[in-house]
Amino acid sequence: MIAKTERFQEVLDYLKNEKGITQAKLTETIKNEYCFIDESRITRMKQGKNLITEDVINALEKYYNINPLFLSGVSN
Repeated sequence: MIAKTERFQEVLDYLKNEKGITQAKLTETIKNEYCFIDESRITRMKQGKNLITEDVINALEKYYNINPLFLSGVSN
């Protein structure tokens, strides 16, 4: 099974390459609702140094229509 951090990286790559959404833009969007986040925290999540929180997963679903089950490894 693919690790959650690998799937998170896939999502970030998809958003950047397919939608033109940079990590900075993603952070700014999420920060509007979840003020505890900053770009360095996203980087640490991507590296597996911080857990990918439910708030971030929910924000990815809300703003970018990312399936939360994909991030948890339940679906492809």
